[in-house]
Amino acid sequence: MSRLTVSDEELELLEKHLAGTLRPVNPDPGFIGNLRKRLYVKPRSSPEQRRQAGALLLLAFGLLVGAALVLVQLPRVSRLFKKASSEEIRPGRAFS
Repeated sequence: MSRLTVSDEELELLEKHLAGTLRPVNPDPGFIGNLRKRLYVKPRSSPEQRRQAGALLLLAFGLLVGAALVLVQLPRVSRLFKKASSEEIRPGRAFS
């Protein structure tokens, strides 16, 4: 590949042309401040945090429903255990 060579005079002409054509812009300080805040300040809530919160809420709901089912069924299970322990096991009798 051949390299493009540019003389110092051509570079100087280009720089003068660009300096005359392009003017520096002073940006709005409000825009700069807002942009800096958005770039450097951590957002309060992100989609990942919302997803984690939803999963945690679902887990808590499942545990609550499971505990409620255990509490509802607890008297029934305890009656079955009392009944089974009070009955005498006789030889030849089938378990049901």
